[in-house]
Amino acid sequence: DYLSKPVRAAELLALVQKFAGQSAANAVFQTRAAVAGERPVFDRQMALERINGEEQLLDEVIQLFLSDAPSRLAEVRASLEQGDPKRLQIAAHSLKGAAGYVGADRTAAQALKLEELGQKGDLTPALNEFRQLESEIEQLRQAIAAFTSEPHLNETSIS
Repeated sequence: DYLSKPVRAAELLALVQKFAGQSAANAVFQTRAAVAGERPVFDRQMALERINGEEQLLDEVIQLFLSDAPSRLAEVRASLEQGDPKRLQIAAHSLKGAAGYVGADRTAAQALKLEELGQKGDLTPALNEFRQLESEIEQLRQAIAAFTSEPHLNETSIS
């Protein structure tokens, strides 16, 4: 059995249940109630779960993501400008993984769309998808800034 990155708690729970049984899994994990509607721009709680609750490490990872995102985005843009679907696929995949790791599933989902277009070799809709990716990253920056400027917020997801 295999779990792909970023590891999701529900998938890990299912795998633990498969091998250890329901009671052992319940002793180890607590499931979160699924919230109906759109995914948040930034889900700090999910990101914390992915790195075992280490707040300081998460803050460092977020800062690395924010400093690295412009170059990753530039690589996606360059692949589109050069009409290179393979390069698009690789650049978008890299951005998708980084975004998913920091709890930015909307950004990751948008990068996935570009990755899939690159894989198919279909760059026709890619420019519009790229613009949406830029928008998602900007919304993510704002959500992270809002969250970090008010560290005493009880809410861990910002929509």
